[in-house]
Amino acid sequence: VGVSANFQSDVNNGTAVTWIYWEDALGEVSESYQIYMSGNSFSTIEDPNVTLVGTVTEDVEAFAYTLPTGRFGSAHYCVVTVDSFGVYNAGTTSNSCTGAVYEDAFSSWIKEPTLVEAAYLGQSTTQVTWVDQLGITGERYHIWHANDRLNGAEFIENQTITWLGTVDEGVGVFNVTVPTGMDRDDSFYYVTSEALYGHLTGPAMYTGLVQNVAGPVYEDTKSPRSPDITTVEVFGDELLARITWINEDTEFGERYYIYRHFGDPFAESVVSNLTDEGWEYMFGPIEEGNGLTLVSDVAVEPGLDREVYYAVITEDAYGNVNPTIFEGDNTKRVLEDTLAPDIELTMLDATGAPHNSPSLVSGDYSMLVSLSQDIGDAPVPTITISSADGTAITSENAIMSMIQDNLNNPDKGPVFSIDFAIQSTTAPGALGIVVDVQDASANTNQLQSVDQWFVDAQSPQVTVFSPSSSTDEEGSKYLYGNEVTVTASATDDVRIDRMQYKITYNLDGETLSLPWTDTEDITWMDDNKTAVMSMSIPSGNFAIGRHQVGVQAVDAAGNVRSKTVVFTIDYCNHKADGTTQCVYENEVAGIPDPVEVFPGATDPPYVIIWGLAGLLLLTMVAAFMVVITSMRSPKAKKKGDGDEDADDDWMSEFIGTSQDLDMAAITGTEAKKEPEAERKSLDDDDDEDDPFAVNKPTQKRRRRKSSQPEEDEDDDDEEDGFMEALEEAKPKKRSPPRKRRTVSKSSDDGGASKRRTPPKRRAVKRKSED
Repeated sequence: VGVSANFQSDVNNGTAVTWIYWEDALGEVSESYQIYMSGNSFSTIEDPNVTLVGTVTEDVEAFAYTLPTGRFGSAHYCVVTVDSFGVYNAGTTSNSCTGAVYEDAFSSWIKEPTLVEAAYLGQSTTQVTWVDQLGITGERYHIWHANDRLNGAEFIENQTITWLGTVDEGVGVFNVTVPTGMDRDDSFYYVTSEALYGHLTGPAMYTGLVQNVAGPVYEDTKSPRSPDITTVEVFGDELLARITWINEDTEFGERYYIYRHFGDPFAESVVSNLTDEGWEYMFGPIEEGNGLTLVSDVAVEPGLDREVYYAVITEDAYGNVNPTIFEGDNTKRVLEDTLAPDIELTMLDATGAPHNSPSLVSGDYSMLVSLSQDIGDAPVPTITISSADGTAITSENAIMSMIQDNLNNPDKGPVFSIDFAIQSTTAPGALGIVVDVQDASANTNQLQSVDQWFVDAQSPQVTVFSPSSSTDEEGSKYLYGNEVTVTASATDDVRIDRMQYKITYNLDGETLSLPWTDTEDITWMDDNKTAVMSMSIPSGNFAIGRHQVGVQAVDAAGNVRSKTVVFTIDYCNHKADGTTQCVYENEVAGIPDPVEVFPGATDPPYVIIWGLAGLLLLTMVAAFMVVITSMRSPKAKKKGDGDEDADDDWMSEFIGTSQDLDMAAITGTEAKKEPEAERKSLDDDDDEDDPFAVNKPTQKRRRRKSSQPEEDEDDDDEEDGFMEALEEAKPKKRSPPRKRRTVSKSSDDGGASKRRTPPKRRAVKRKSED
C-alpha cells in the first residue's frame, strides 16, 4: 500500500539507483515483498515484459534498485505481497504500483551522436554524416531538418522540425533530396538516436538537441539564367562555326554546353526544351571565364549548305541545368555553309547575244560570271583574262560589276559582268581566264579556264582520201555498178563546225556544178577538232567520163578550206579473147575489175625456179664429170701428155690381163739379172702402177698412194680427190714402193710424146697363203 519511487543518479560513473517505498500489509505475519519493473504500466506480473527486480522481508518497507549502466527512460514499479505460505496475488492495482519514473543514468553524458555534419553536393542533394553514439547498441538514428537553430524545448515533431528519414546503427550517412527551385542558406540538419537504454521494452529518444546539429547549409536547386548568344559565325574555309555569348554574372563556377537542332524547334512556340525531339548534344562542359563574353568553335563538315540552330545551355556550380531554350535568346539560327559557290562563264558578243562558238575574232565581247548561291556581303568576284602568249587583255584581278542579284531565286546566285576586246594583234590560241569568288562564309572558289575560248587565226586543214588525189588527169576510176566513196578529214586548232561536199559533173563536156552541201556522215574526234566524213554515191548517177568532187571544212571562226579531186566513170566488158574493152578507154586500172598480175623474173616464184634449174645444172655437170672420169685410165693423171699409149691398156690391167703375156715370168724360166739391174727394173716399174703380179684371173689390189705431194703433178686437186675416191672403192693390191720415172718429150714432133712399147713385166712370186 502506498507504493512510490525515487530515482537517484550517480554522476561519477553513469549509474543510478531507484528507491521503491511501500507500507507492509496489515494482518500478515512473516510475509515477504516482491518488486517488479517494466517500461510500461502493467496490471499483472505475468506479463512477459515485466521483470522481477528484488524481494524483501517484512518490516523493511523499502528497496534500492541499482539501474544498469546507461539506463535512460521511464519505468513502472509494482510491489506484490507473498504470505508465509507463499501465496500471492498476481494482479496489481494502482495502490501497489508507481507511476512512470523518469530514469536518466546519463545525466552527465550526451545521449546524441557526435560530429554531425551536412554539405550540399549539388544535383539537389545534401549529405548528412555523423559518428554513432557511444555506450549503446542496437540504436536507430533519425534525421531532421529545420530552418533555424532549435533547442530541446523547441523540439516539436513535424512542426518546428521536420523528420526526413531513419537509418540503423553503423551507417553514419544520409542523403537528403532538396526540393526543386530552392535557393536557401538557412538549412539546419539534426540527428537523434533512439535506443532501449536497458529497458526490456519501449525505446527512448533524447531530444535535447545539444550536439547533434549541422548548419546552416547553403542549398541551391534553382535553375540558372539562360545565357545570351551574341553571334554565330560560320567560316567555311576553316570548317568551323564560332559561337559567342555573354558570361553570366549572377552565377559563379557555372559551366556551359552547346546543342544543335537541324529542324525548326520554334514552329509552334518561341520556347523549346532540351527534352524536345531534335536537339542533339555537341560538346561541353565549357568552364566559365574571366571575360564578359565566351567563345567556342564547333567543327562543321565540308560540303554543307544548310540552316541550323545553335543553343547554349548553362549548368551552375551545383549541377542545376536550365533546359529552357528561348528563340533569339540562348539560341541562334545560322546558315551552315561550307560549300563554295559554283562558277559559270558565259560569253556575249558585241550585240549582247550569247557567243556559242569557241572561236574568237577581233571585236568586243562581255564575260558573264554566274554564281550558284548568294554571297551576301562578301567581296565582289575578280577576273583576269589573258591571251595565249600571256599578254593581259583585262587588268589583273579586275573587279566585276553585278548585273543581277537574284535574291528572289534561292536556287541561283548573283551574276557579274566585265567587258573586254580582242584586237587584231592578239596572239592566236587559247584565252586564259581566272575567276576568284568568296561567299559570306569565307568559302572560296577559283575557276581557271584555258580551253573554252580561242583566238582563231588558222584555217582548217582538209585531206581527201577517196577518190585518190592522183596526178593523173583522170583520177580514180570507177565502173558502172560500183559506189563512188568520198572519204575526207578536216582538222582545226579550235573546232570544226561542219563539212560540206560539192560535185561537178562532166568535166569533158557540158559541165554542171552543184552548190556546197552539208553532210551528216561525220565522225567527230578530239573535242570536234577533227572531223572525218565518209559517204557513198552510186556510179549510175554519173555519165561516162571525168567528174570532180570537192570537200570543204568550216571552223568555229568561219574560216573555210576546201580541196577537190577528179575521178572517172567508165563502162567496160570482157571479150572472149581475155581482153577488156572500155567505153572511155581501153584499159581500166580502177577498183571494180580484178587485174591479172604476172610475176617478173625476180619475183619469188621465178627465184625458186631459177634455183632449182641451177641445182639441176650442177647435178648434170657433176654426172658428166663422173662419166668422163670413169672413162679415163687410172694412170692417166700420173702420166704426161705423151703417154697416150698407156691409156690403151688400162682396161686390161683393171680386169687382170695384159696384151703380151710374159710366159717366161709365168713359168719361171726367165734369166736372172744383176741385182742392181733388177733393182733398177723394179724402180722403173713403180711408175706403171701395175695392180697385178701374175696373169691370173684373181682380184688384185692396188697400192695406196703416198701421202707426200707430187712435185710435177699436173691435174688439179678436185680431179685427184675424185680419182682417189674411185680407187678407194676398187679392190687394192699391195705393191712395193717405186720411184717416179722421168718422161722426156721430143722436140721433133712439136711437143707430141713419142709412143713407146709397154715394158715387159716380171713375174713376182707370192708367198703361199699357207
